[in-house]
Amino acid sequence: MATTSDDVWRLLGELTEAQKETGRLLRERASETERLLREQSSEIERWLREQSLEADRRFRETDRQIQQVNQQIGKLGNRLGEFFVLAQSGDSMVILNDQGFEPRTW
Repeated sequence: MATTSDDVWRLLGELTEAQKETGRLLRERASETERLLREQSSEIERWLREQSLEADRRFRETDRQIQQVNQQIGKLGNRLGEFFVLAQSGDSMVILNDQGFEPRTW
């Protein structure tokens, strides 16, 4: 059986329709992928904001607890007169004992 020009034109028409359908499907899938990525991105951003706020809260709480412990140690050191209470202040250290602190001599 010989292929006629009508057969070739019919095949070209079918190919054109198939390519149109393929293009439509690709556009649909790309659109769906973009939508899913936007949703996931929004969820990740929300989660990161929540985590950041929680970490900040924990840092503030830890700082508060450290300050309380430092104060308690300072009071104990002053009362006992046995040790200096030091804390970091920038690149140096500061003595946190009260003005009336008198260290014990051993």
